[in-house]
Amino acid sequence: MSIYHERRKQPGAAKQVEPIATANDSLEFSAPGADQAEAQNMAWMRKARPVEYMLPATRRWLEALPPGIRPLTLAQQYARIANLLAQQWNDDKACRAYFDDLLTGRRGKRRGFPANVRRELWTLRAHYQRIRVTVDGPLAIV
Repeated sequence: MSIYHERRKQPGAAKQVEPIATANDSLEFSAPGADQAEAQNMAWMRKARPVEYMLPATRRWLEALPPGIRPLTLAQQYARIANLLAQQWNDDKACRAYFDDLLTGRRGKRRGFPANVRRELWTLRAHYQRIRVTVDGPLAIV
């Protein structure tokens, strides 16, 4: 789940776009019946980039956490991750999966988080698991 929009088809984008070979074999794209500005404006196709600053909802989420649990270094250095954690905090399955993804190295040659950020993530995860057991009752899987 993401707070960013998925790619969507542009309204009226059912027009066929076909490559046309030129004399020097480079490709140009032509949209039959479309005006030149519309054909060149492909911004609607780009995937949304994560914001690199804390959203207001993330600030409220941080303030609601106990002072010793707040991942302040994470929020300062990796605001996009704090934003996603705040957004997924009440979705148990998504939040647990995101913690697992963040704390296990399944993505190749990434360096990982600095020690202080990793420590904050482990502390936050332990806190999350404690409060979820309390909320979900004794049968919750931790």
